[in-house]
Parts: sequence; structure tokens; C-alpha cells
Amino acid sequence: MAFMAVLESDLRALSAEARRRYPAVKDGAEHGILKLRSLSSPSEIAHNEDILRIFLMACEVRNVKLSVIGLSCLQKLISHDAVAPSALKEILSTLKDVSSDCHWYEQNASCSILNGLWWIGMLLLWSHNAFFLVTLIVN
Repeated sequence: MAFMAVLESDLRALSAEARRRYPAVKDGAEHGILKLRSLSSPSEIAHNEDILRIFLMACEVRNVKLSVIGLSCLQKLISHDAVAPSALKEILSTLKDVSSDCHWYEQNASCSILNGLWWIGMLLLWSHNAFFLVTLIVN
């Protein structure tokens, strides 16, 4: 399945999972589906932060399923160079918050979330964004 189709599928899953309990995430995911259809490449996603913000929001709501979807999608965006270097500081801040909130989740979910955090960190280190990551850590 192509990258854009996978992201759309993930946004649909996010919308369905958020339903009534997290209306802002649900609305954001539905808006993201419409926005994604107007974009044609990962580089266009990098220039449009709406998609990224939806996945960051999913990570921040302290819900295991939403956090796992959000982290998985962040990993996909980073691995496809669909994240602008200017967004890395916000991503790292969200990852820091998620990792410090892991005690809210049950043990198996915490392992899944920490695994996602580890992979995202590794992708950032191995990608062309390594320079920006080091800059953010030093500052």
C-alpha cells in the first residue's frame, strides 16, 4: 500500500477510535483525511503541519490506542521525510511528554509506546535530520 494510502487508513482508524470521547482528535483526523487527499507527496506533507499536529494530538490525550496510532504515524512520517526540520522540536517535546506519562498506561501498552518512542528516536538519528536533532538536544 502506498504511503499516502497508509496515512489515510491510519487517520480513519484514529477517527474511529477517538469517536465520542475525544471529539477534537476525531474532527482533526477527519480534517486530515480531506487535507491528505489534496496533497500528492510526502514533501507536501512536510510543508503542511496539519497532518503532523493530528498525530501529535493523538499522542497527548493519554489513551493507549490513540497514542500507539499517533506514535506509529509519527514514525512513518519521519521515515518518509514528511516532517519539516522546524517541527522536530515540537515532536521531541511531545515524545518527552509521552515517555514521562507512560506510568498512566498498563504495562503492555507502556512497552508498545516505549518501543515506538525508541524507533522514532532512531529514525531521527539516522535520517538527514540528525544535525537538527543534535542542535535541539544541545540547546
